[in-house]
Amino acid sequence: MRGSTFLVEMKDIEVMLREATANSLVIIDELGRGTSTFDGHAIAFAVLCDLVERLRCRTLLSTHYHGLVKDFSEDARILPMHMACRVDDASKQLVMLYKLQQGVCPQSYGMECGLRAGLPPHIIERARVKSQEFEATQHAREHAKDAGSHFAKSVGEGVGKRPRLQAFEGASGGDGGVDADSVRKFRKLLELVPSDRALQGMDAVRVFRQLSELREILG
Repeated sequence: MRGSTFLVEMKDIEVMLREATANSLVIIDELGRGTSTFDGHAIAFAVLCDLVERLRCRTLLSTHYHGLVKDFSEDARILPMHMACRVDDASKQLVMLYKLQQGVCPQSYGMECGLRAGLPPHIIERARVKSQEFEATQHAREHAKDAGSHFAKSVGEGVGKRPRLQAFEGASGGDGGVDADSVRKFRKLLELVPSDRALQGMDAVRVFRQLSELREILG
C-alpha cells in the first residue's frame, strides 16, 4: 500500500472498524502518533469510543497519550494496564520487569530510554529540563481550567437557566443571587488565566507563580 506511514495507519484502522464484530480481538499500537498531538489524541479517542460503544469487542490499545487515559478514567468498560519497570538508583538505568500490572503507568521514561540508547548526558539533561517545563505548563493549564470551572459553577448557583456569563454581567447583589465580590473575583480570575500561546512562552517558575495567584483568589 502506497502512502505516508500515517495514511497507511488510517487505512488499517478503517478496515478494523469496518470488518470487526463483537467477537473480534482488535489490537492497536500507538494510534495517532503520526500526526499532531491534538489530532492524534482526538482520532484515538474517537476510534476507542467506537470500539467500546458500537462494536463492543475485546480491544488491546497501547498509547502514550496521558490525556486519552484520563478521558476514560471513569469508564468501567476500560481497564488501564501498564508494563512494570523501575529506575535503578545507582546507575539511573531503566530496568524492565516484564510484568503487566493494573493501573496507569506512573510516569514516562523517555529520558531513561535515551540514556540507555547512548545519547550524550548533556542532551538528556537539556531535554529533561524542557520536559519539566512542558509538564509544569500542562499542569498549570489543567489546574486553571478546573479552578475556573469550579468557581463559575459555585457562584452561578441559583441563577436558574440563564447563561452564567449574563448572570455575571448583570449581577450586583440583586435577584441574580451573585454578590459583587464574587463578580470581582471571577473577573480577576479570567484576567489571570493565560491563553495557550502565553503558557507556551512561560518558564516553570512563572507558571507556578501564576497558579499560586489563582489559588489565592479562590481561597
